Amino acid sequence: MIIITMVVLFVALFISLVRYIKGETIWEKLLSLNLMSIKVLLLTTVYSIYRKDLFLLDTSVTFAIVSFLAVVLLARFILEGGRTK
Repeated sequence: MIIITMVVLFVALFISLVRYIKGETIWEKLLSLNLMSIKVLLLTTVYSIYRKDLFLLDTSVTFAIVSFLAVVLLARFILEGGRTK
């Protein structure tokens, strides 16, 4: 059952990657980047449950914090004009 979940998450990650490539605006690309980071987070969490390894779970929590901060900082950077200022 866990293997099936991981395969479904890989497929969803690939779909998000396609959405990132085809995104027309910067906001669509940022949203798909956020979705990809969430899917990677879910993959590491499911894999840590599969391996019964608590260190991977700690790593996924750290990745979640860094990913959230990166998306917030990128959004603020885009809102303030980015490099065009």
